Amino acid sequence: MSAGPATVRRPCGSDDADPAAWFNALVELSRIMLDQARAGHWDRVAELEAGRQRQFEAFFSEPVPAALTTSIGAGIRAILDLDRQLISLAKAGMEDLSADLDRLRAGRRARSAYAAAAP
Repeated sequence: MSAGPATVRRPCGSDDADPAAWFNALVELSRIMLDQARAGHWDRVAELEAGRQRQFEAFFSEPVPAALTTSIGAGIRAILDLDRQLISLAKAGMEDLSADLDRLRAGRRARSAYAAAAP
């Protein structure tokens, strides 16, 4: 029995999804996530990532058609690059947050010391 080209099911249940268009939408979603991160909308980034993960799982639940392996490979490389940028922004944000927390703790310690020394 010879299997025809694999079809990729959209999460909404449509079996007539165009795999190339669907994967391009995943690349675009990754770009949107990076834009949201740049704008400081980290809650939105987390929401988008959860949806993107489900989309990836659905997309790769069946083999990728051989004719699309080159373009899907390029898309994967693009997503990895976007994710690297996103991770870099997240690390910088975490460092900024850590510095803010350190300043807050120092302020609390100074306020406690001042209150303890007051008559």
